[in-house]
Amino acid sequence: MVQLNPNEKILIVLHRHWLVLFGKLVVCIFLAFVPFFAVGILAASNIQLVLPGNVVLFAFSIYMMIVALVMFLFWMDYYF
Repeated sequence: MVQLNPNEKILIVLHRHWLVLFGKLVVCIFLAFVPFFAVGILAASNIQLVLPGNVVLFAFSIYMMIVALVMFLFWMDYYF
């Protein structure tokens, strides 16, 4: 918390408009669903994955953590 001197006061707190944050979050939500669409497209095209399921799950987990981190950074940039 910011410590104010006795003669100081906060006049106004400004944030960007919420639509700016909403637009960025829509992009992140779209990116979160990309792996699901990719799996559906690969299954429909009969392409065989040569990677073990654990590797795919690990890569998916890393990808989702990166998307969550980007969403968090967008929110922090908006809030602060």
